[in-house]
Amino acid sequence: AACRAGCSHCCHIPVKVSAVEARALGRAIGRAPVPLADHEPAAIAGYASPCPFLSDGRCSIYAQRPAVCRSHLNMDEDALLCQLLPSGHQVPVPYLDTRALLAVSVLIAGEDLGAADLRQWFPAPAAPTRPPRE
Repeated sequence: AACRAGCSHCCHIPVKVSAVEARALGRAIGRAPVPLADHEPAAIAGYASPCPFLSDGRCSIYAQRPAVCRSHLNMDEDALLCQLLPSGHQVPVPYLDTRALLAVSVLIAGEDLGAADLRQWFPAPAAPTRPPRE
């Protein structure tokens, strides 16, 4: 696979997880997810909106990462298809479609199909603001 430690392309694309998985992740990392009803609209793709768990180019919750992250692999020899392009440019990449896995995992848990992007369940902390200079 083209995937390597330090590659963070997939940390800049949408990461849809179910409410069930968000709660499980929250328990594992000690941080409660934002309830689905309280989600704010979020920019969920591109360099400007990385995963809130991306730290120094690496996944800070790697051992607890969502199933969609675990199953997202670029099976090519190189990472050419992993390059993010400027807005409006899309390259079709043949990734594994995990939507059925998401639906089945939610049905097994006996809950509704509430799902959202990881950035909505766990928004990045707001950047500190500096007082204005006088």
